[in-house]
Amino acid sequence: MGDRILITGGAGCLGSNLIEHFFPKDFEICVIDNFATGKREVVPKQSRLSLVEGSVADKPLVEKTFAHFKPDYVIHSAAAYKDPNDWAEDSETNILGSINIAHASMDHQVKWLINLLTKIHTL
Repeated sequence: MGDRILITGGAGCLGSNLIEHFFPKDFEICVIDNFATGKREVVPKQSRLSLVEGSVADKPLVEKTFAHFKPDYVIHSAAAYKDPNDWAEDSETNILGSINIAHASMDHQVKWLINLLTKIHTL
């Protein structure tokens, strides 16, 4: 088996394309997604593809996922943007979630963390 990649926001447009790119290359993939904007059907049941349903803003969930999956690489593409008037939820996901992913990546000695901000609000 190949290396392990954790993809946050894996059920979104960007995340699902990352799954399609890395899965044929023999990577084991774990996806974290809360399905606020992503689609469950883009994370198919496969032997090398696991799904954790929840938010990157949930620090215990992030810690448990890193401890269990032990990723070599993390691609952080989770972002909240569904309601431009709900800055609190967006801040939790986009800022606190990014902090949780960064800390867990350091704590678990991930080789590479790629942080992809998929969308920001325009005023």
